Amino acid sequence: MANASNDTGSRLTITFEVDGFPMALDFAVSAADMPSRVDQAIQAIQKAGGTPPRAAQVAAAAVAVPVAPTSAPGTPPRCQFHGPMKESTKAPGTWFCPAKMGDGETYCKEKFPAK
Repeated sequence: MANASNDTGSRLTITFEVDGFPMALDFAVSAADMPSRVDQAIQAIQKAGGTPPRAAQVAAAAVAVPVAPTSAPGTPPRCQFHGPMKESTKAPGTWFCPAKMGDGETYCKEKFPAK
């Protein structure tokens, strides 16, 4: 069994809005727990009425954090924001996120492998 104190983990910040007010949830999480903790946080935020920030705000506030998509063998890579990606029919071997952003108009730009 791995000792949790040996896993330095990462800081994770999820930005969202409640009734138009910007919010941020910041917490420490180990790499092994990150996928489930993100899913739990998103569910709690949605239950409280939170929505994704507008795409322009996300682009302005984005901080690139190199995170390898965590997927079990044989499953699609996961978008860090929206979940499972879809395989591209135009570029075999690549994946994209089919979800729309919080503005309801633009599509997520997450791809695997990242360029």
